[in-house]
Amino acid sequence: MLLFALFCLAAAVLFLFLARRGFRRWRVWAGARRCTAVVERLQYRFVRSSPDRIRDSKSSVEAEVLFRPGGTPVRRTLHYEGILASPGCRGQKIRVLYRPDTGETVAARVQRPWWAVQLAVGAVLAAVGLVCTAIPRQLADQLELHAADTPTPLGTVALVLLGAVLLVMAGCMLLVLPNVLRPLAALAGWAAGAALNRWEEVDATCIGCVESVLDDSVSLYPMFRVDTPAGPEYWHTPGECSPRRYQTDLPYTLLRDRRTGRYALPPRLADLGTVVLSLAPLAIFTLVFLSFLSSGVMMLILAVLPWL
Repeated sequence: MLLFALFCLAAAVLFLFLARRGFRRWRVWAGARRCTAVVERLQYRFVRSSPDRIRDSKSSVEAEVLFRPGGTPVRRTLHYEGILASPGCRGQKIRVLYRPDTGETVAARVQRPWWAVQLAVGAVLAAVGLVCTAIPRQLADQLELHAADTPTPLGTVALVLLGAVLLVMAGCMLLVLPNVLRPLAALAGWAAGAALNRWEEVDATCIGCVESVLDDSVSLYPMFRVDTPAGPEYWHTPGECSPRRYQTDLPYTLLRDRRTGRYALPPRLADLGTVVLSLAPLAIFTLVFLSFLSSGVMMLILAVLPWL
């Protein structure tokens, strides 16, 4: 019980610190107007660590966007530190925050109110940690009594807090769900576009791999240049790929959505194998998520049921 309490308190400190930092950034843009902008131009500044590698942390992108707050067209230039965080192509719609009084504009995803979620998670973990630290023995005894159909206020509170922790853990797992579903989503997106006849083949040239370094782990995202009448466009794969699959300065074929202008890789037979292999982690993810979710809900039910 004590180790569980210390874990909850340590996690609570981390989440509360993140909430404080996020709130200070978000407060600056409180009251700004949220608008939908269209990307009209993208200008890249590539910084290479080698002829085949583009450093994401050193590179930058300028995006010229157009939006209409109140019907009046407004053009602004957004600056992105890193290629992976920038919009993917011209014509893409993004959300921006706009201050009419100063004209300041920023991508809305940069200022999402995650601090509220982090504050709620930190508060729940702190409450559980403090209760478990203050009265560990009494809490265990009260839980045993509660389990024996002898409801007590303290046992009820303990079950509610433990259930809340499990539900929080289930919610945190949803943050990694897009990564788990990426192979399936890519195949489904290609199939939908093919069924609607929206894909067109375009010639592209690989210009290297965008290199992202996080905790000594290197991720590589091949990047391509597509020459269009309006000028060159650049696109990188949304997921990691082996650098041996695409060679720098060699031509390749990409798919472009006729309606949105988004790019995609043509499907290969190996992609079907990747989708099949992704079913195993998806199954494990689903089992763990349902375990946390069902356990959390069950604890909340057990907290209330004896009182009915």
